[in-house]
Amino acid sequence: MSLSNASGLEIIDISTNCFNGLVPVSLGNLKHLTTINFEDNHLGSGQSSDLNFLTFLNNCTNLQVLGLFGNRLGGELPDSIANLSSQIRQLPVGSNLIHGSIPEGIGNLVSLTFLAMNKNMLTGNIPAALGKLKRLQKLSLDHNRLSGLIPSSLGNLTQLIAVYIEENNLEGNIPTSLGNCQNLLLLNLSYNNLNGSLPKEVIGISSLSISFAVKGNSLTSFLPTEVGNLKHLVELEFSENNFSGEIPKTLGNCVSLERLYMAGNSFKGSFPLSLENLRSLQDVDLSHNKLSRVVPQYFEKFSSLKRLNLSFNDFEGEVPKQGAFANISAVLVIGKKDLCGGLTEL
Repeated sequence: MSLSNASGLEIIDISTNCFNGLVPVSLGNLKHLTTINFEDNHLGSGQSSDLNFLTFLNNCTNLQVLGLFGNRLGGELPDSIANLSSQIRQLPVGSNLIHGSIPEGIGNLVSLTFLAMNKNMLTGNIPAALGKLKRLQKLSLDHNRLSGLIPSSLGNLTQLIAVYIEENNLEGNIPTSLGNCQNLLLLNLSYNNLNGSLPKEVIGISSLSISFAVKGNSLTSFLPTEVGNLKHLVELEFSENNFSGEIPKTLGNCVSLERLYMAGNSFKGSFPLSLENLRSLQDVDLSHNKLSRVVPQYFEKFSSLKRLNLSFNDFEGEVPKQGAFANISAVLVIGKKDLCGGLTEL
């Protein structure tokens, strides 16, 4: 408690320790604070009073960083969070025991560049007010119980480079307005209840280079040809949806791909010849589709390929023997009787 007597303090960093108990409300007396970093401790006990101190931090008008990630803080985020310093840039409160909804007032924190509320027990909608955070670069809301629609106002956040919203209960369409976020490197919407088609405006964001993931939803229709814009993307994850139609030839433009996951859909037809360009592929899962005709021999030339799962499709004819096909543990082609050739172990 006596810390509050150090009236000139600007930075408190006690991160990565084993501190426990409540955060003292008297910290609000330290009006010169710019940084509070309590991350990775044992603060709080999952009780409703754990976050009471946030209201008192409204006095800290110079606060720029408030790090609470990785504790045991419970209760609901108070509406007074809207009155935190207008200078606050980083607000990581993920990996706690926080429940309730995200306050609409979060939109007042217009200087935020990093907002992480992931791995809590948050419910309710993603507030449209997040669209006011024009400087936001990283948004993590994953692993909660959020529901409703993805607000179209997220398309206002043109500085975003990473968005994590996976593992929630979101529904409805992916808003086309996300296509305005032309600085995105990573977008993860996996394991929700999203439906409708994949907007060409979103799959065509050419800045995406780390990962684009929509696994475990109920997305339908064809895969847009705009997927060919992802020339710098390393990971593409479409598995466990209801996509249909043929694999677009433009996928062959994605020459930086190392991981390609399209399992558990209804893709049909043969592999486009253009996929021969994807020489960086290391891990490919196209199982549980309706792909047909022969297994392309060009996969033999993929020297980086470590795992190829083509199981439960409608392939026929001879399985290649070279490259990854020479390693019985690297290739899976089970579930189809019309295949021949390949290693004798197959």
